[in-house]
Amino acid sequence: MKKIVGMMLILVMMISMAGCSDEKSTRKTEESADSQTEVQEQAAPVEDTKEGSEAEKLVVGNIMITSAGASDQLNDQAIHDYFEAMGGEVITLDGEIDIVKINECIDDLISRGVDGIIVNIIDWEGHNSAIKQAYDAGIPIVTGYNLSTAEDYLTCQVTSDDYGAGKAAGEDCLAKTGGEGQVILLDNPGASCVEDRMEGFKDAVVAGGMEVVATKACAGLEESSEAMDDMLQAWPDVKAVMCNCDLTATGAISALKAAGKDGEILVYAVDGNQENLQFIKDGSQTGTSFSDPYNIGKTLAEQLYKAIQGEKITEKRISLPTTFVTIENVDQYLDGE
Repeated sequence: MKKIVGMMLILVMMISMAGCSDEKSTRKTEESADSQTEVQEQAAPVEDTKEGSEAEKLVVGNIMITSAGASDQLNDQAIHDYFEAMGGEVITLDGEIDIVKINECIDDLISRGVDGIIVNIIDWEGHNSAIKQAYDAGIPIVTGYNLSTAEDYLTCQVTSDDYGAGKAAGEDCLAKTGGEGQVILLDNPGASCVEDRMEGFKDAVVAGGMEVVATKACAGLEESSEAMDDMLQAWPDVKAVMCNCDLTATGAISALKAAGKDGEILVYAVDGNQENLQFIKDGSQTGTSFSDPYNIGKTLAEQLYKAIQGEKITEKRISLPTTFVTIENVDQYLDGE
């Protein structure tokens, strides 16, 4: 009997010890779960911070006048270099030398909710409504190459000394012709940079005794080539042609080559594209004003970034210098020379 009682006491003690062990195990499991929950709760803000960092990534838009232009490509490259160096993103759109298309590009970037817009415009007033829409959406916008009358809605406008560029071409034309003969203009009215270039050229050649006999509007290679061909038929004895840009000069040169007059008529333009600098070295083009499109793009990017950061923009208009290039100094600007 005593043995049975003893065995029962031992069994009760074992059950009691097992219960204590389970309670300790359960307590440890609960403490471990609580600890993991605390760690997860502490880690949560780190994930939020990462998301916040991604949300703060700058996204800006750049609208080119045309993706076919070498100067436009350099301008775009500078903008990409500037913003991508700080981890930002640049959305580049092609304006296709068309007012309506450029305005559609502005609308597109507004709908994407970009942080800022750079647009290289081609008309004084044709983009005003789209520019105001960006302003109303709270998106800072800067323009390049040409001036806009919507200055109240713009952060900044960056151009070159286009009048000086045209005047330098006109003075060189006078020096090479002795101030005698007729000249023609391949114009693109409505664009402030072109109007300034043409005005500077005309002021110089007319003051020197030359006659501007005809002006024809054109844009792009095909139109420029056709315009030059028409001019040659109407005015076969012209001494010089002033083109609205280097791309237009390329079209004019193709027409001159087709007519067997390559190098016989002085050809002037503005931009400083590598192809046109080579034309100067080869004798097909007489001169161009190097406007440093990369520097223009960099300046546009700098001004837009300041606006995005909330800095006050003190210069609403920035005019950058140009350098007149002829056979005498072309090697300084040709790549690889």
